[in-house]
Amino acid sequence: MNRVVNYVLKKVMTEAFVFVSIATVLCVMTFLEASVVAASAVKSVTERQATVASESESPNTVKIFKYGIAREFSTSKGTVAETLARLNMAYVKNAVYPAPETKVKDGMIIHVLGRNSQLVTEESPVAFETEYIDDPAMDYGETRVEQGGVMGKDEVTYENILRTGMEEKIELARKRLVEPQKEVVRRGIAKTVWTDKGYVPYKKKMVVEASAYTLAEGSGHGLTSIGLVPDEGIVAVDPRVIPYHTRMYIPGYGFAIAGDTGGAIRGNRIDLFMHSYYKAIHWGRQELEIYILS
Repeated sequence: MNRVVNYVLKKVMTEAFVFVSIATVLCVMTFLEASVVAASAVKSVTERQATVASESESPNTVKIFKYGIAREFSTSKGTVAETLARLNMAYVKNAVYPAPETKVKDGMIIHVLGRNSQLVTEESPVAFETEYIDDPAMDYGETRVEQGGVMGKDEVTYENILRTGMEEKIELARKRLVEPQKEVVRRGIAKTVWTDKGYVPYKKKMVVEASAYTLAEGSGHGLTSIGLVPDEGIVAVDPRVIPYHTRMYIPGYGFAIAGDTGGAIRGNRIDLFMHSYYKAIHWGRQELEIYILS
């Protein structure tokens, strides 16, 4: 009896194992088929999106110059030749710029030359810049080249218009071939002062006490002591210390000339003329260094 039971149990377990194995294989096959279908669907959607994106791209705006007249067009064509063909514009291959096979870009300018014009490409020199190094150890006006400059080069495309008794060149495009190299120059600034006009040479420096006055505080007859019309830039001085007509630079005031004097102006005292009473009050009385110019 036990032998029969064991045989039956063994057979049942074998059949159950076979069934489970078959079910597992079927599940795996179903999963693989589903994966293939999903991948195919994703690929189809991706391709469709790319097609839609391509179809929905904005057309390029180009400007076409022909016979001196500029017109603007929108085009989805790929090249200059295709664009001109779509617009029914006749042209000669060697009289179009950019070249007919050039891919169209948004904002491109296309030149269609007339029968009296031709495309000319030339090389054009490009000037170099000069960089200055200020050197207080060198005399003013002295210069020394530290690095020589090298000219650059551009490739320039022209429309060369040929008419009876006349030739005209119109630049269409410029491309840099060789970048220029700057020149470096060392220049002397010894005994110079920096002003709003750049470096200015001076003969000597003086420490003075500077006050300010207006027309109401002058001589009363509207002219300076040497007959000049009072204006900003005229300074009252002691002519024994600073001779009349001496040119000077005064920081905070500017360029000036010794053109007046006064009873209280003695020694290293100067008085600066100003039109505005408020500016004169604001200036007050200052001790500062001035520059007697060459």
